[in-house]
Amino acid sequence: MLSVSASGSFAFDRISIGLGGAEQSSNVIRLGLQKDFGRSWYQTGTSELTGYWEASISHLDTSDKRGDDITAYSLSPVFTYRFKKITFDPYIEAGVGISHISKDKIGSLDLSGHVQFENRLGYGARFGTHRQHDVALRYIHFSNAGIKKPNDGINMLLVVYSYKF
Repeated sequence: MLSVSASGSFAFDRISIGLGGAEQSSNVIRLGLQKDFGRSWYQTGTSELTGYWEASISHLDTSDKRGDDITAYSLSPVFTYRFKKITFDPYIEAGVGISHISKDKIGSLDLSGHVQFENRLGYGARFGTHRQHDVALRYIHFSNAGIKKPNDGINMLLVVYSYKF
């Protein structure tokens, strides 16, 4: 099992891969490790609010000779509102995290720094006997929240598959 630990109590329980596209970029690949919060709020018989932590690396490939490729390292708490069904559990999600990007310019976009916020919205479904499979569509936006100008930002749209250990 993959784990990161300060006290031995934190272990990732899900791995993900996402493929998609972004502005000024023809291809995006994203790898993530996730850890469920292990608790939920607002439980009803058919739904609950829960979430997970995600540590990820995203590579934006411009597929040109300019060398504008960007790698982003991110850590995000993500809140998920899950609807419990018989054969699958659809959900919607939102989160805001922090990222470090390798370059602050990509094509004509100027991000004005290497530290960025990562905002996300998505929807998907967990399925399988133990809900071990997850397929989602995620919109992810990197920007500095207007702390420094210019603040062009990067938008990505990804299809993501996750597997729970």
